[in-house]
This record gives sequence, C-alpha cells and structure tokens, in this order.
Amino acid sequence: GHVHTHYGLVEMGLGLAVECNAYDGYHFNEADTLLEIIDPGTGETVNEGEGELVFTTLSNEGMPLIRYRTHDLSHLIPEPCPCGATTVLKFGKISRRLESGVKVGGGDEIYFSLFDEFIYNVSELVDYQISVTDVEGKDLLLFTAEVTRIGDDVEKGIRDVVWDCPLVRKNIKNG
Repeated sequence: GHVHTHYGLVEMGLGLAVECNAYDGYHFNEADTLLEIIDPGTGETVNEGEGELVFTTLSNEGMPLIRYRTHDLSHLIPEPCPCGATTVLKFGKISRRLESGVKVGGGDEIYFSLFDEFIYNVSELVDYQISVTDVEGKDLLLFTAEVTRIGDDVEKGIRDVVWDCPLVRKNIKNG
C-alpha cells in the first residue's frame, strides 16, 4: 500500500492537509480553511516564495481561528497537481519551523530538521536527538542515536552523513 503524509495542528483539529499520490506537497480543504503565506517578520502576504503558513478556519464554530500563525515555513504550489485534482490548492512540504534554529559559533543558523533528510538514509537508525553544548569555549553539536545494531560501520555511516551536510561543512570551515 501507499503511505501518505498528513499535515495537521492540534488547534486546527489535526488533519488539515494530506499528500496525494503525486507526493509533491499537501492538498488542504479550501472549503473549510483559508491559507495565507506571510513574511514572518512583517506579517505581509508573500505572493511567491517561502513564508509562514497562516490559517483561518471558515466553518469551525467551537473554536474559530483567525489568521492562526503556525510557525511552519512553506510555499504555495500554484501549478496543477499531477494527481489530476483541479480545484484543490497545495502547499509544499514544511522546510523548517521558525523557532527550531540555533546558531553554532559564529556560523549560520542550523535547523535540526534539515538532518532528517540525510540521517534517516542510514538504515540502522531508529531515531536521533541533537543537543548543543559548550566544550572549552566552542559550541558543539552532540548527536545521540538510537540504532537497531551497534557497530563501527553504523557509527561511521551516521558520522559520514552528518559531515556531508553542506551547512555542517560550512560551519566547520568557518571555525
């Protein structure tokens, strides 16, 4: 069978949007929900490109939400969907959450969710956690991994994937 990712928020009643068989973003219910993409700094509507998802409920009487800011960054997909749906708008996969970044040293802000795309390619990895700590005055990212088996090859596989991440390489190069 096929697995489809859902996007939802507790405040919105969980199931807000779902991937279709095209696996290219999320269709959402336009009859019950208004979606805006805004610049998170100014609150102004973004017509193109990435911004914060903001939802307004249109039919929820128990707890109506007006311009509810999700802190999730994404973009609208204006092109028709390959699945054939012609009237349902789509937004792209969530690129990151606004509050989930951390500056390490003087480098660029690192968003932990960016590692998901790479690190879950290690088949033995079940889950992982990242924390930031200070070692002798230098910021250090500490990866803790839950794996299906322990071995030097598994550890090397995880290390290689993390080190190959362009943002990690850039921060290391910058000291």
